[in-house]
Amino acid sequence: AKEIHEGESRHLAESKRMLQQSFETEKENARREERRRVQLDLEKAHEDHAREIEDLRRKHERSLAIAQQQAEVEAEMLRKEHSGEQMLSKIAEQVQGQVRDLGLMSRKIEGDK
Repeated sequence: AKEIHEGESRHLAESKRMLQQSFETEKENARREERRRVQLDLEKAHEDHAREIEDLRRKHERSLAIAQQQAEVEAEMLRKEHSGEQMLSKIAEQVQGQVRDLGLMSRKIEGDK
């Protein structure tokens, strides 16, 4: 009876040890799987972040190009406007000169009469 009891005790102890070992293995597998899942999530977050940064960089470059183009158009319009004003000023000076000349000629003609 004592030998049977010792045999059963050994068998129970071995079963308990195997169950504990199996439980520890499952826990380690679960930890490993969780670490793998976290690593994948982290890699995906890094990729998403890099993609967002690239999108922002492209949008910024596009906005900058548009702003630069608008500034160039405005500068060209101002140059044209300024050159138009200069031409008008020259024409006005010529007209004033001609009016002055006509006035002088009129006075001269009046003086000659």
